[in-house]
Amino acid sequence: MVRSIAYLFLMSWLIVGACTIENAKVPREKELVIASDYLEESDTTVFEGFSKKFNVSVHIISMDATQIQHHLTNQGMNAGIDLVMIKSMHDVHQFQRKKLFQPINFEDEFEPELTKYSSWKYDYVGYGLDPYIIVYPREKTNSIKTYNDLTRFDYLNAVSYGDQVGILAPVLHKMKKVNANNWIKKYVDHGVSINNQSDSVYASMPVITTLSSFQNGRDIPLYKNKEFLMPNKRSSGTFYNLRTMCIVYQAPNFSSAKDFVTYYLQRENNIRLNKEFSTLSILNSDENFRKYTTATEDLLPYFIMVDRVLKKLDID
Repeated sequence: MVRSIAYLFLMSWLIVGACTIENAKVPREKELVIASDYLEESDTTVFEGFSKKFNVSVHIISMDATQIQHHLTNQGMNAGIDLVMIKSMHDVHQFQRKKLFQPINFEDEFEPELTKYSSWKYDYVGYGLDPYIIVYPREKTNSIKTYNDLTRFDYLNAVSYGDQVGILAPVLHKMKKVNANNWIKKYVDHGVSINNQSDSVYASMPVITTLSSFQNGRDIPLYKNKEFLMPNKRSSGTFYNLRTMCIVYQAPNFSSAKDFVTYYLQRENNIRLNKEFSTLSILNSDENFRKYTTATEDLLPYFIMVDRVLKKLDID
């Protein structure tokens, strides 16, 4: 009788144990929530490789940068967001100044080549480059070949406020303050808004824009039948906006966010990701792109100064 009871107890334990082992073979799927001003909810397909490798379900919250900032500020650790991917480096800087990002330092975990566009001071990991280019009509002589030409000839301004800051910060960095302020005023005076213009104006004028905007909008009137060039290619180099990945402060799924960053810093994955976004990989050289050599991290203090100048000129 005692042996029968012991036998039944042992069999019950083995059955329970077997179920436990079986359950352990199928780990629970992890999550990663990304807030972005250029990704849509359907863009989770872009990250399928990462999702499969790490068994992570990726969710995208599509909002503009201001909405994301307000959400993180108001909800704090209850925001439910792990990673922020926003277009403009100007917005990234604003988020960081409000301490919305997790302080990070992966310097000892990655090779220097992988993190040369990242900043442990400003809490971002750079993954792509979006050059500021000049787009011009194919059948017309182009008068704008350098950024300095933007202070002498009229052009259509197709960049956002944040990108204007990104273009002008290197100018302040290179020039004395008085000269830089005069340069910025001339740049603003020659800029023509792209809003409410006729197709003939779009077709005839050069445009300052980003490479990604041009590549993704070649068929719209603003860019149709036009080519592009990289300004300052033969001198100081072409200015660019840095695309980044930023982990949110106290991210609920920090380990998944870090895995995501690690995955997309690997060469093949990084090149593929930038191809999806029509930007340039930080790990793949382009013979047509001679980049401006001053690091974005060193230009960020000038973002604040440019903001002040543009506000005095009533530019928003």
